[in-house]
Amino acid sequence: MGAITLGVGPFLGYGLVDRATPEDCITLTRLWLADDLPRNSESHVIGILSRSLQKETSLKFVLAYSDPAAGHLGIIYQATNWLYTGLSSATPLYDIGDGILHHSRSLAHGLALTRYATSIPGNQR
Repeated sequence: MGAITLGVGPFLGYGLVDRATPEDCITLTRLWLADDLPRNSESHVIGILSRSLQKETSLKFVLAYSDPAAGHLGIIYQATNWLYTGLSSATPLYDIGDGILHHSRSLAHGLALTRYATSIPGNQR
């Protein structure tokens, strides 16, 4: 049992490859497999995904990110011969007055704005 999701990823992620366009790539946004699956299941699933994308799409490459702060070092990607391009800069976290640090993506997608709408100056809710 597991899930793998693909998405557009970072706005300029395609820029990692010379002369690439946004249509050339997709981002592996999530990969989760149950712990009781056989060893190397993640690598096997990534291989199936890669072959399927190569056969069924015009995509030229797939991006994936690991979060070392969460203990994710990209071991699975290394084991499947992905090209390591280095660390990106850390994403800043923001305190919007509630004492909780929020990821900018949550704020940009309106989650925090909806959740904390009463604390936004000028909001007429």
